[in-house]
Amino acid sequence: MHAYTLPAGIELGLSLLRDTACSTGLRESLWAYPMVDTAHVLGLIAFIGAAIVLDLRLVGLALPALRVSEVVERTRRPLYFGFAAMATTGLLRRASAILVARNCETWYSDV
Repeated sequence: MHAYTLPAGIELGLSLLRDTACSTGLRESLWAYPMVDTAHVLGLIAFIGAAIVLDLRLVGLALPALRVSEVVERTRRPLYFGFAAMATTGLLRRASAILVARNCETWYSDV
């Protein structure tokens, strides 16, 4: 097998992200990474939960007494919050992004 190499632009971007003070603090802290990971999961729950409620209303299986536009308005904030939380914490979780990307070959060679 040949060594897995990243395109130069991606490796540079991941290196810049890895070298930020935020990423260094996240890697070196005992509690920061678990807190960011928890926030990421809570954002995922908010996003998926709101999307499920909206989808069930669109197919007529939930909240039949409410107009679709009202359900859209009520689920908009949790959808936006969940997406923003996942995007923000997802970037923060990439503290060791370049190491993960370089080890992809190791992960897939075991399969």
